[in-house]
Amino acid sequence: QERTIEKLLEEEHAESDSSLPLLNALQCDVSDGADILRLRSQFDALDVLCHAVAFASPTAMKHGLLGLPDSRAAGSLQDLEALRGAWTQAFDVSVFSLVALAREFQPILSETASITTLR
Repeated sequence: QERTIEKLLEEEHAESDSSLPLLNALQCDVSDGADILRLRSQFDALDVLCHAVAFASPTAMKHGLLGLPDSRAAGSLQDLEALRGAWTQAFDVSVFSLVALAREFQPILSETASITTLR
């Protein structure tokens, strides 16, 4: 895409009257605890934590949650384990990351802070 998050934020900042950015979008590998801690170290206080993360590998997307091939026949143990690995990764990145981020940022959230997730 030509309009990346960074470009959108630059446009938003250019159009605002404020000298401070209205939004911050920061990169973080949410499957890496050290990266979550690195992100957390950049803040002293937070009013909003927005979790906008979703991931599923091509294997998970192609075969769906049940992983049944077009013939609807049961697959091999190897197929089942590959599908389990693909969905474990998808849930780790898409679901558990919200828990991990909320846990690490909770001490610096204001009393009226909100945690939201987008899907």
